[in-house]
Amino acid sequence: MKPAHQTTEQLTRELTALRQRVAELEAGEAECRSPDRELHRVSQESIFQAIGHATLILSPDQTVLAANRAAVQATGLTEAELRGQKCYDIFHRTDHPPAECPLNQMQYTAYMVAGEMEVGALDGWFLVSCTPVLDESGELEKIIHIATDITERKQAEDQLRQRNRELEALNCLVQRVSASLLVEQVVAVALEEIVAATQSDLALLFLREGDRLFLLGTRPPDTPYRHPDTPVHLVGECLCGLAVSGGEPLYSNDIYVDPRCTWDECKKAGVRSFAALPLRSGDAVIGVLGLAAHQTSHFEGRTAFLETLAGGVVVGLQSAQLYQAVQRHWKELSTLYETSQALSQSLDPGLIGQRLIEVMEQFLNYEHGAVLTVDEETQELVPLALSDQQRGPDFVAQDRDYVRSQGLRVGEGIVGWVVQHGQPVRLGDVRQDARYFALREDIRSELCVPLSVGHKVIGALDVESGRMDAYDENDERLLTALAGSAAVAIENARLYAQLREHAATLEQRVAERTAELADINTELDAFAYSVSHDLRAPLRAMQGFAKALLEDYAADLDPTGQDYAQRIVTASQRLDTLIQDLLAYSRLTRAELSLQPTSLDLVVIESLAQLTAAIREQDAQVSIDGPLPLVLAQHTTLVRVVVNLLANAIKFAAPGVQPQVRVWAEVREGMVRLWVQDNGVGIAPAHQERIFRIFERLYGMEEYPGTGVGLAIVRKGVERMGGRVGVTSAPGQGSRFWVELPGA
Repeated sequence: MKPAHQTTEQLTRELTALRQRVAELEAGEAECRSPDRELHRVSQESIFQAIGHATLILSPDQTVLAANRAAVQATGLTEAELRGQKCYDIFHRTDHPPAECPLNQMQYTAYMVAGEMEVGALDGWFLVSCTPVLDESGELEKIIHIATDITERKQAEDQLRQRNRELEALNCLVQRVSASLLVEQVVAVALEEIVAATQSDLALLFLREGDRLFLLGTRPPDTPYRHPDTPVHLVGECLCGLAVSGGEPLYSNDIYVDPRCTWDECKKAGVRSFAALPLRSGDAVIGVLGLAAHQTSHFEGRTAFLETLAGGVVVGLQSAQLYQAVQRHWKELSTLYETSQALSQSLDPGLIGQRLIEVMEQFLNYEHGAVLTVDEETQELVPLALSDQQRGPDFVAQDRDYVRSQGLRVGEGIVGWVVQHGQPVRLGDVRQDARYFALREDIRSELCVPLSVGHKVIGALDVESGRMDAYDENDERLLTALAGSAAVAIENARLYAQLREHAATLEQRVAERTAELADINTELDAFAYSVSHDLRAPLRAMQGFAKALLEDYAADLDPTGQDYAQRIVTASQRLDTLIQDLLAYSRLTRAELSLQPTSLDLVVIESLAQLTAAIREQDAQVSIDGPLPLVLAQHTTLVRVVVNLLANAIKFAAPGVQPQVRVWAEVREGMVRLWVQDNGVGIAPAHQERIFRIFERLYGMEEYPGTGVGLAIVRKGVERMGGRVGVTSAPGQGSRFWVELPGA
């Protein structure tokens, strides 16, 4: 099809040629008063008839003077029938030219005028041109009227404009639904745009859940067909349900006579024509879009556009559902994290159970929710926490009594099965499961997950609903995740309660034992006093009498008697030394020590002063690498410790070897280590820990006399002052004893 401007140019060329030809014929008419004149007329007539468009020659008053074959074919009238009629009567069935007719404008311009007009008599659109033909005086003599059929072009232009409008509508729909992040917003925006794009009187959008269709929105919102008045819609029923089950669009030009339309709601709303467009997501149909008109409307003629609109709605719904799923998942994760933190900080099982109920109510729809734990002795399922159904604590107390009265145990009912097997159960209809124990008659759906710690199941989380198929995989996943942290928290709370009870028992036992020890210590103090005064007094008397016997009656005793008397003196001295060492050890164990900055130099000097006789007797050499630092200690106790170390260093020298003793100190990270090194017989590694025990001796009294208490006093005294003691040694290589105390 040629564009309009090309058709106009062609007509202009044809008219120009025709006018030129007419002028030539008229100019030669005066000269051709011969038989050639007839030939000229015939030639002119042939040109006129050859024009391919409906062409008329009109008089100045718009009366038809002549019509070509194309005009005869277009009007269905003969040329004779056309002559003498007004052109506007022929084409427009009016008694005067229409206002938009080019004839009107030509009257004032005296030039060719063209314009597009809808010609009712010919049932189409035409490009009409009117060309004036003037006489020699310049007066209008004739009008050449040409009408070119442009109906197909106009239809194509209308279709193009319609397509552009549809594309604009689709673009607007996609942009608006893409900018909406909530399903409700997507539905409202989509229906608004679809009503505007299709000029529908009513638009409905249903989403599918199982075998049911739920109405999410209508436009206009005040339509009589609205959500509260809508019955339950089922897949496979009426146009919308059939479109969902079949997965193909369905159309009805008159729902009053269409047997597929089984619901009366649309008819009550005054609807006549209806289109049901399934909302397809891949191979699944997730809902249906319904469009309706009060008058007969051929929706089927625009099926491609309508299906594209439905596809745009699906994209918006999927984006919104994905966004809401992400938001819900993020909220679930945040809540689970916060809940885990809160549960881990709580040691009250009741508070833990109540917190679980609150979280469950945020994400799950249910009529009854419960946290149940197992009584290990009776195997009874005990309600730790129950939902209050917004009826307050009194209802919870009554419901707890009711549940306890049923005596539900492990292995009984859905909850009992879950606890017994440690596996979750999700039922869309509990009445179809033989395991269900009907505590309540209004329940249809149930979701129950175990509370497990390792391989041990300690209870269950349970939610119940009066709706069928109330819970999906996401609900099960959420409740299972919640149960994981909940089980650990509940078990920790249980263990804490047991530990607290055990601690209370231990505290009582400790108090009783402390009282017993206090009594024992009192007795020990009394015993120590007795040993110190009562036992040593007769011991000294025995020692004195034995010495007097040796001094005053030695001449009266034979050698054996003198030996026995000397042994009594020696044994009593050893026993007295042992008693003194034991008293010293006992006092170190029980005495309160006040630690103060103490000079190691003074301690070592005082210790050497107490050992003057032993040093002289053994001809020992003692060297001190001073000055020595200060330590936190109790002066008297530290002197006793150093005296024992120096005495051992001097005593345990090999026969014939002069004792060599060296004393020095070093500071290590705030601690002071005092060393006492000798060149004695040394100690095997296997005995280096043993020698610090009380009464432990490595040599006999004949070799190295002593009580076996000295090093025990060293360790006890150092530990009481917050320090440590040790030795490094090897047989025949001497020993290095060290004492470590906090620096002052």
